[in-house]
Amino acid sequence: MAWVKTSDDLLCVKQMPELKSKGYEGEFDITKSEVVKWLIKQPGVLQYVYDVVRGKNHNREPLIVYNPERGTWRGINYGKN
Repeated sequence: MAWVKTSDDLLCVKQMPELKSKGYEGEFDITKSEVVKWLIKQPGVLQYVYDVVRGKNHNREPLIVYNPERGTWRGINYGKN
């Protein structure tokens, strides 16, 4: 299997300290995970997620689109049934 290049924005994750992923009492609750809380505080991780949903540099369809007239973003399916 070929390796996929990791985005430079995610390289900060290599410096993550040892953390617990709490919430295993019963079903896993991602909102209680120390790992997830640490990840979302990292600017590089946030930039990567933002770029992915915009479809930037990932050869994927964007999941959100920008309306320059309104200065707003919306999901591509917002308002569609």
